[in-house]
Amino acid sequence: MLSITTVCYNPPEIMKQCIEAVLRNTTGDFEYILVNNHAPYEGVAEYLKKVEEENKSIVLIDPGENIGCHEGYNLAFAKAKGDFIVKLDDDTILPDDKEWAPKMIKAFEKEPKLAYLSADIDAKQNNVYHKIDYGDGIILEVPETGMVGFACVMFPKKIIDKFGKFKG
Repeated sequence: MLSITTVCYNPPEIMKQCIEAVLRNTTGDFEYILVNNHAPYEGVAEYLKKVEEENKSIVLIDPGENIGCHEGYNLAFAKAKGDFIVKLDDDTILPDDKEWAPKMIKAFEKEPKLAYLSADIDAKQNNVYHKIDYGDGIILEVPETGMVGFACVMFPKKIIDKFGKFKG
């Protein structure tokens, strides 16, 4: 099973694009955990409740107040049932590719020492990358310097369990 997690804070018209892209492009056995982080925008809570009611794969967590981004992800990770966990920011839209998750999971199978893998959907942040081609459509781009984008990141659950929570 795959667990996708999103802490929801942006306006509903932005997070809606993120959520719809996940539902449209994710196949197989997955849960999508949404954390209502109590954004100051009208309609967020109503939208999240509606989308949960309409989609059996969605698990909505409402801590009752804004607990911050890192604590929101920690709460979602604690509830996650999947062998792999995706941290996906609510202003990030997955590409139209139903193989995005299987490709990332295969990369972990081919490189078992990976701690995390970034889809790097956001900007490359001026990094210099070198590519490793593992075949079967699996190409890892490894930054030589700089930072890896964290807008969409997959972790094996065993890594989260071993090293614990995100820290602010």
